[in-house]
Order: sequence, then C-alpha cells, then structure tokens
Amino acid sequence: MTTIAGIPAGWVNTDVTATLSATDDMSGVDKTFSVTGSAAQVEYAGGITITSEGVTTIGYWSVDKAGNVETRNDAQVRVDKTAPSVPGVPAYSSLTTNTVVLTWDASTDALSGVARYELYDGTMLVASGPDCRATLAVEPGSQHSYTVRAVDVAGNASAFSAIGVVDVPIDGGGATVETGVSVTTTIGVPVYYENPDRDHHQNGDKDAVMETATVTIENVTKPGTLTVVWSENPPKKAQPEFMFANEYYDVSFTGTYDGRIIVTLPYDPRWPDAMALNFQLKHFANGKWEDVPVTVDLVHHTVTGVVTSLSPFAHAFPAGTDLST
Repeated sequence: MTTIAGIPAGWVNTDVTATLSATDDMSGVDKTFSVTGSAAQVEYAGGITITSEGVTTIGYWSVDKAGNVETRNDAQVRVDKTAPSVPGVPAYSSLTTNTVVLTWDASTDALSGVARYELYDGTMLVASGPDCRATLAVEPGSQHSYTVRAVDVAGNASAFSAIGVVDVPIDGGGATVETGVSVTTTIGVPVYYENPDRDHHQNGDKDAVMETATVTIENVTKPGTLTVVWSENPPKKAQPEFMFANEYYDVSFTGTYDGRIIVTLPYDPRWPDAMALNFQLKHFANGKWEDVPVTVDLVHHTVTGVVTSLSPFAHAFPAGTDLST
C-alpha cells in the first residue's frame, strides 16, 4: 500500500512538496511510481514538488517483488499564488448622522476565488466579510477615508482600492410624519457650503449652514420618521451624460406610503442663475442614476422634483458644463 504526505487540505499560495511511502507485508515493495499532471510516469526517488498554479493531480502506486501492481491512487494539489484584482472604491449607498452603508465593485480571482473583503478606515480594519457591502456606525460630523482589499481562499491579498472619503453630516434631527392623504414636512438640513447671510452652526473646524428641505409624501399609510442628510461625496459615480455639482441628499422615511413623493431641496446660492436653470436632479434607483424633471426656484435657491421612491439624490449639470463661473 502506498500513502502520500504533505498534501494541503485546500488552496495554498506556496509550492507544495509531497512524499510517498509504501509497505508490503508479503514479498515487499519493489518500486514506487508517480505521475504528476500530464507528465509521463517516473519511478519515485524523493519528494514531488508542485510549483505551478492551478489544480495538479499526482497519481501514485507501487509494485511488489512478486510483480503485483497496486491500483493507482490520486491526490490533488491546489496552488494559487496570484492575488485577486483590486476591488472598487468604497462609496456609500446610504448615509445618516450615525450610520453609513458602503458598497464597492467586486474583485475577481480565477483560481481559488475571493474569500473575503477587508475594509479599512485609514489604517484600522473596520469590517471583514464575503460581501461587497458593510454597515458601519459613525459619529455626526466625522470624516472617514475608506479603502478595501480582497483576500482569496489561498490567502493572497489584493492591493488596496482607491480611497473613498465620507463626510458624515452633523445631526439635523428627524421629523415625525403622521398618516394622511398628502403630508408635507419641512426639515432642517445642515450643509457645508459657505454663505455668510444665513444661519451658521459650528461643527468642529467646519461651518455648517442650516438650510431647509420640504418633502410631501402622498397617502402615508403608516407614520414614521423622515430624515434628510446632505453630503459632498457621491454615493455612486456619475454617468457619462452628466457631472455632479457636489451636492447630495439622502432622503429616508421609516413609515409606509403608496403615493408620489415631492422633494424640494436647496442648492448652493452661489451658483449663477443661468447655471442654476440647467440644474438636473438625479435620483439613484434601480442600480443607476435616473433623471428627475425639476422646477428651479431662483429666489429661494431650491429644486423640486417628483419621485415614487426614496434614495440618494444629487444635483448635477449636463456633461461638459463649465463650472468655473
């Protein structure tokens, strides 16, 4: 009987050396043979080293001194020395004053496969798991620099992604929305563009401007809390046909409804009227940014649009717009 030793149970990222040993209680062992992958059989003379990546089969058997040939045995060696591809930049799909939900594009790994993603905030590991998604607790007004890397089953780690910066807004509170046919709520929203003519609130080393957003929810069937959070970082990348104005709002509601939603969101009053009239309101839904027809109020510096679901909104301009004015 021939046995093999040194075969790892799963994928490894180093060379593997296997050894064979044989016993025969009757006439004794004459010779031991092996076949590595598609190579020709050879008489075993020492360790069998596997250096190539992938799955390699080692066949082995012995012949005793009476001429009896053992049935071939097979063992598989799995070697993966190649790191996964670099995952996408972490970006938030949901952001409140105390929670951020981050997502990123998946890595690929042709051999052992991706086992987990490691998400870092600066140099600190903050999440690890198999999904391209993480929900993290954050502090109001804090800033975070997230990177992520992939680790495959064999233990190879990819390079880190580019940095995804998330600025958590200060706490603007939430508003309770009761049931009704058409319920309009105005809520304070701390934003960070500068405007000395408006009410400023200090947040660490940043100046926040307290603006207001108005949300009308039709046919509210269950009361809940409405929140509107501003950010200067996009939850998802822009699409080729438009460019962001670096103003993003995440509107959420914990109740239920089955009607339309009319949102009126402020914009930076420093934008000239001629540019503001070209504003587009983007709504992230169905995995992409969708265009929302808007009405621009040049007096109150707001844009109003109608949607049927809540998720991040973004102010945008058509691609190629000169933003230097």
